[in-house]
Amino acid sequence: SSSSSSSSNSNRNHKVNTNVNVAQAIQLLREATDTTTTTSTSTSTSEIQYHQLKDKSQPILYFDDINLYEDDMHDNGYVSLRCKIRVMPTCFFLLLTLFVRVDHVLIRVREVRFFCSFGDGNNDNNDKNNNKKKKMEEIKICKDVCWRECKWDTLNEYNLPHNVKLWRIEEDEFNDININNNINININNNINNNNNAPRQQQSVQQRIHGMIQHLPQVDLPISIPMYSTSTFTF
Repeated sequence: SSSSSSSSNSNRNHKVNTNVNVAQAIQLLREATDTTTTTSTSTSTSEIQYHQLKDKSQPILYFDDINLYEDDMHDNGYVSLRCKIRVMPTCFFLLLTLFVRVDHVLIRVREVRFFCSFGDGNNDNNDKNNNKKKKMEEIKICKDVCWRECKWDTLNEYNLPHNVKLWRIEEDEFNDININNNINININNNINNNNNAPRQQQSVQQRIHGMIQHLPQVDLPISIPMYSTSTFTF
């Protein structure tokens, strides 16, 4: 009981601090938008620097996999909106994925990737001040959009299974949430394992992610470019 009371007290303190931080963040955003200009342009190819994400000499400072929304569609399928974010000394990367499975009807996936580079991490000491000033004056965020979709009766054309059970991830996600609620997450686990999911859950996610990559891409609306960049000037 004493531990639960202390836990509740810490939670209350945490909420108060969070509210203060949110209020401060909102104020800073309001001040920033008064002097910020944004320029968005579409590009012919992706400008995401994947070599920076693959650079094993740079540590992963922060990683999280957040399930923003999910629903079982009255036992007719499954829909989820997930956000994965990774922060490294040289960049940050965010993947937003909408996954829709209507059993025996279709599989639909909408992915948006955001990337921002802070530099190559090998700047000379003499250039550090200039680089910091430049970073404060201009920030460029790259965005890639990919839509995939396939009707159930054409899955075999892409060597994908018809068995609904092989596309089901929701039960494992529920179990994973219950497990994670009882685990103390630390940065070392995030760096070494990318998340706290058990190996079985890892393999399920990896298997379904692999199948998703075989789904055919569909054309985007004219108003949505496949590749684009947004530059924020302060």
